[in-house]
Amino acid sequence: MVQTQELTNIGVLRCYLARIVLRGASREDRPYERSGFLISTRKIRVGIRGMAKRMWVLPTFGRPARCQEALCSITSAGVSSPGLVVIDGDHDPVYANLLLPPDWQAIYLPTNLGVCGVFNHVLQTWKDKPWYGFISDDSIVRTWAFDKPLVAAAGRAGFANSADGWQAHRRMHGAVVFGGDLLRALGWWAPPGLIHCFVDDAWERIGRALSNWVHLPEVMVEHLHSANAKATSDATYHKAYANFESDRARFEEFVGSELSAAIARAEPAVVEARRAAAPHSDFVVQSARPRGRDRGGPIR
Repeated sequence: MVQTQELTNIGVLRCYLARIVLRGASREDRPYERSGFLISTRKIRVGIRGMAKRMWVLPTFGRPARCQEALCSITSAGVSSPGLVVIDGDHDPVYANLLLPPDWQAIYLPTNLGVCGVFNHVLQTWKDKPWYGFISDDSIVRTWAFDKPLVAAAGRAGFANSADGWQAHRRMHGAVVFGGDLLRALGWWAPPGLIHCFVDDAWERIGRALSNWVHLPEVMVEHLHSANAKATSDATYHKAYANFESDRARFEEFVGSELSAAIARAEPAVVEARRAAAPHSDFVVQSARPRGRDRGGPIR
């Protein structure tokens, strides 16, 4: 049984102290100060000599303090799977002072790719992972060991998303895990050409068509967004949504000429994963969107 909880006292202290470090000095001169409350985390590593066989991905731009809060909540939730913080073309030196969860690492990208570009960069760079997870830098994990049920539910060729305190019960929001076989069959993590918007719409259409989308309402990764009045608007939101119209045009093009082929590429991976999980049962593609564990079922 997963346990939903607010951050523990020690987790609150971790975040508070990290925020002092990240917000307390000027942009040009913010010294790194290690605290006894941060002993379970470690300083950022620039560059990677290999990654674990599975990983979360947390893209970030223009939000070192909020990113730190997200990372503190991940650590406090007892995450057991490795992750990668992708600093997306932001050269603010304060990012070098991020404190990371155990077995997490970080990389800088020289130019800003947008969240969709980050997804595809990661998939192209680390092609053989059994699963890939996404969590945003404006999220706070509220559930202990949140990663384990999501990974189990997504399996090799499915989608699994958490609750987010907003709209993840009907959208593919929250923390999301993607089966590695699914993404390799698609050939991308986000439809090429998208920058930020409409990627969730693409995932949702594929998940509905293949009935390989599982929503786990008992896992809470809260989304603190300006649009749900849980955060103030900032330059990062403005930059992301400046691409709304171009992303919408690209998404409409994708739906009109590429979506059917993408579903066809992904379906054999979904069929094979279901057969491997239940070799004596017949696989039937359903057109309805799964509404939790009782619809569609996990693909292992």
